[in-house]
Amino acid sequence: RDTARRASLRRASKQRSGDSRRLRRRVRLQHVQSLVHLLVERLRRLEQVQQLALVHLEQHARDLGRQLGLALLDQRVQALADHVHALLRRRARERGGRQRARAGRRRHGRGRGKGVACR
Repeated sequence: RDTARRASLRRASKQRSGDSRRLRRRVRLQHVQSLVHLLVERLRRLEQVQQLALVHLEQHARDLGRQLGLALLDQRVQALADHVHALLRRRARERGGRQRARAGRRRHGRGRGKGVACR
């Protein structure tokens, strides 16, 4: 009786152990399938990101040309403004010198008309 019972317990234990192995294999298979699914999904996402990056680069390449043109135009406008400003300063210095000279002549009684303000 004991031997029959022991044999029955061994068979039940082996069966449970076999069930346990099958369950572990099934779980491993599910994990592997999940990893494969995750890998495929990540590859899809990577492709989408690369496509978006390409579109973004194309848009910025167009903007870059426009920005470069605007920067060159700004430089030309600034150079012209600097030139006009320099001319105005020079002219103001020249006028200031002439006005000082006229003022000196008036003080000393020389000029167009004595005592008459000159322009």
